[in-house]
Amino acid sequence: MNSSRFRIFSGLIALAFVGTGCAQSQKSNWSGTWRSEGRGPSGKLECVVAPIEDEQWRATLTGYRDSEVAYKVQLDGREKQKMIFFQGRAGLGNTDNALYTWTGQISGDSFVGIYSGANGRKVGDFLMRRKK
Repeated sequence: MNSSRFRIFSGLIALAFVGTGCAQSQKSNWSGTWRSEGRGPSGKLECVVAPIEDEQWRATLTGYRDSEVAYKVQLDGREKQKMIFFQGRAGLGNTDNALYTWTGQISGDSFVGIYSGANGRKVGDFLMRRKK
């Protein structure tokens, strides 16, 4: 990631941490974008976040490349200090069948995160806003 994109993404993450809090008790819908590092693919991202029980959450992300569904990822989350932290692993159906680790957090109306390859190296990021 070039230095200007890294600074912008770091700033977005920092903004998410100073959000208005995210304690919620019902399902919410999110929309935004995902992008791969460098000149890799990118696309639209939609997500449904729903409570499971107590402070546990489930996020189901659907990524699009052009108009086709590119992948579906399920993340499990836990609420802590008015934020929800998510993590999950999923194969994206590419030719090498690699598993990717997804991490992210919700704070206020922002849901930001990254996804990493099998070697732990960041492969891409995502940014979504809560649909009103």
